[in-house]
Amino acid sequence: FAIGACLLLVTLLAAWRVWLRARFFRDLLDNAADLVQCVDANGRFLYVNQTWARVLGYAARDARAMRVFDLIAPEDLAHCHEVFAALARGEPVGLINVRMRARDGRTLKLEGHVSTHRGPRGEISNRGVFRDISRRSQEEATHLERAAMLQAIGDNLPDGVIFQMERGAAGDLRLAYVSEGIVNFSGMSAAQARSDPRNLFSRILPEDLLRWKEAARASSLRRSVFEIEA
Repeated sequence: FAIGACLLLVTLLAAWRVWLRARFFRDLLDNAADLVQCVDANGRFLYVNQTWARVLGYAARDARAMRVFDLIAPEDLAHCHEVFAALARGEPVGLINVRMRARDGRTLKLEGHVSTHRGPRGEISNRGVFRDISRRSQEEATHLERAAMLQAIGDNLPDGVIFQMERGAAGDLRLAYVSEGIVNFSGMSAAQARSDPRNLFSRILPEDLLRWKEAARASSLRRSVFEIEA
């Protein structure tokens, strides 16, 4: 009897440790900032974390009744089927971008990685960790739209120059854009000015260059454009 009781105790302790470990990892995933999901080989949801449920608006119990393909935007479906096929073959798929429909009708753009896990009986599950980059994508689209508008205006200015500067990783100033009118003031083409801004700065009078730098610094702090005569 004593031996049986000891074996039962050992079994219960082992099961308790497994439960604690599973609970720890579940709590870790549920409190992660990224969207975490696990689906079977057919795309049926096995698990979604709290961030996934909050961002997409579906409760975990609702997700278990759906397949991931039910939420993927139609234009991304073919690509996602290719990703699943590659995962089943054991091939790496790299960074994935996919659009998914939230419960409220919005289409969110997600970016992340997916890996495959095989269970003890050979069953396949795909684990994905994603982040919502919808806002970043919108900001990038807005930036490109403004850049195109700036270029359209700048390249048609009869007696002025528009330029856009940015600071590189090393702290150096670079000309992201300069309108074609720069040739009328410096004798340099826009391409030459962009290739090495120092050539352009060297042609500005020292007193004008100082005023320009002060105006540019103030403009950067205010996040606004500035005008200066030189």
